[in-house]
Amino acid sequence: MSTSTDNNTLSFEQALKRLEEIVARLDDPAVTIEDSVRYYEEGLNLSKQCSATLESATLRIEEIHETLQSGNKELSQED
Repeated sequence: MSTSTDNNTLSFEQALKRLEEIVARLDDPAVTIEDSVRYYEEGLNLSKQCSATLESATLRIEEIHETLQSGNKELSQED
């Protein structure tokens, strides 16, 4: 099982894939309660990591959009 340190170095896509693997394992009735708790904890950490990555990407996109709109307003004012 991956540790949270390992998970911090995963790309968004890798973290999402790992989350999918964890969900599949949690659906397996043969998984022990102890392993289920560990998977759950790892999944929560990965979920937080993915959410932070998405939030960062959203902010960057908004900044780019605002910059482009500011540039367009300046260009239209020059006309």
